[in-house]
Amino acid sequence: MNNKKLLHIVGSMDPAKGGVTEAVNLITTGLERQAIQNDILSLDDPNAFFLQKTTKNIIALGLGKTPWQYNKQLDFWLKKHHKDYDTIILHGLWLYPSYALYKTILKKRNTTEKPKVYVMPHGMLDPYFQQAKGRRLKAWRNVLFWKQVDSKLIRSADGMLFTCEEERRLAAIPFKPYEPRQTDVVSIGLDKSSIQLDFPKHDSENKPYWLFLGRIHEKKGVDLLIGAYKDLSEKVVLPKLVIAGPGWDSDYGKKMTQLIDNQANIKTIPIVLGNEKWKLISQAELFILPSHQENFGITVIEALTCSTPVLITDKVNIFKEILDANAGICAQDNQESLRQKLSEWNRKMPSEKTKTEQNARLLFEQKFSLEKSTQLLMDAIFKKP
Repeated sequence: MNNKKLLHIVGSMDPAKGGVTEAVNLITTGLERQAIQNDILSLDDPNAFFLQKTTKNIIALGLGKTPWQYNKQLDFWLKKHHKDYDTIILHGLWLYPSYALYKTILKKRNTTEKPKVYVMPHGMLDPYFQQAKGRRLKAWRNVLFWKQVDSKLIRSADGMLFTCEEERRLAAIPFKPYEPRQTDVVSIGLDKSSIQLDFPKHDSENKPYWLFLGRIHEKKGVDLLIGAYKDLSEKVVLPKLVIAGPGWDSDYGKKMTQLIDNQANIKTIPIVLGNEKWKLISQAELFILPSHQENFGITVIEALTCSTPVLITDKVNIFKEILDANAGICAQDNQESLRQKLSEWNRKMPSEKTKTEQNARLLFEQKFSLEKSTQLLMDAIFKKP
């Protein structure tokens, strides 16, 4: 198996683009530890600063044109090199790479020929994106593109790869016909060896705090958290709330600053990275992600890794795994439910919170370690016909 060679196709490997980039980094790291060679084909500027810092083998073909990311170089490259690989994984949908992959390889492929082709949508088939306000134009675009390209791509590919069971369930809802040959849940795992975890719980003054860490964006439900926290704090004493992440200078971020309204017990900080991030997560009593939609939530797994319990909504697709393991609590996607769950956590006895911390770490070890997710992926893509 160590002679296998994989190609990962992704729109961009810019870390600023978010979760898909991080997922590809983690997936390839796990495979590399199994002596499997990985190339990443992206539509990035070859001179982009983030490419100078990576250790990954990224083949950057140049920026695509239009929001669709049209790049004719992709067609030429795939035609010339695709048979060099045992397996190709397309990460994401709705952009030109989907069409190029279908047109150059899948449309006339004999299914006994290599490479095998898998599609990993990373939540892009979630019904949320067809229903959310402000996405009407993109929703109609998706319908058109589904009929012309992506439904054929998925039907022709060897299979689809999902990060969790809920993502697989939701993917079958928004578009018809939906006819994948095979579907597998492969998860995404974190590399615990690269994470610094020797931080004591709570901060230097031994005071507990609750933490949101992520983009200050409407989809993340930051307004729900601020509103719920302010309502509850009028009735009971609460730990400090720390809200950390990029986006405070956006229109939504400015609205959140106004909503906080100089509340002394709410602390806002910009993006944190490296050991500062791990310290912030490790010392939190509770990690909160009240998203309206979250395919997987890598930050949630980061919290579990640090033995930090989580409070998420039922729109974060791994909520069932969290509840089954008693590694945190789950609210519905509204402010009142979030307020109730914050209150529920605040009333827990110290012994209950300690048990939930232990469950959080155990859940990570059992389901979300890099070793576990890598094995699931290899089982899926290297299975015999």
